[in-house]
Amino acid sequence: MGRSWEVTSDFCYVWLHGPGDAYQGCYDEAALTGWARQLLIWSKVGQDFCCYFDNDENGFATTNAAQLLAFLKRRRANVALSEEYQQK
Repeated sequence: MGRSWEVTSDFCYVWLHGPGDAYQGCYDEAALTGWARQLLIWSKVGQDFCCYFDNDENGFATTNAAQLLAFLKRRRANVALSEEYQQK
């Protein structure tokens, strides 16, 4: 990650296109852990967030989203699931 973030609205939106080329690849545990930590930081200061995976060329988006969600839940983050996700 190694980036500086500036929040400019009342929520944080993260769009992950893939770890390599756009729309491809599977994020490894280190990358997902880094994103989870950043999302937890935003959550702890009261920022809502949405994280969208779009690395779906080989179906990795849903896998990576589930991995990130599991990591956040283990860290007891206040993670609200959308109604659509809860119904699946």
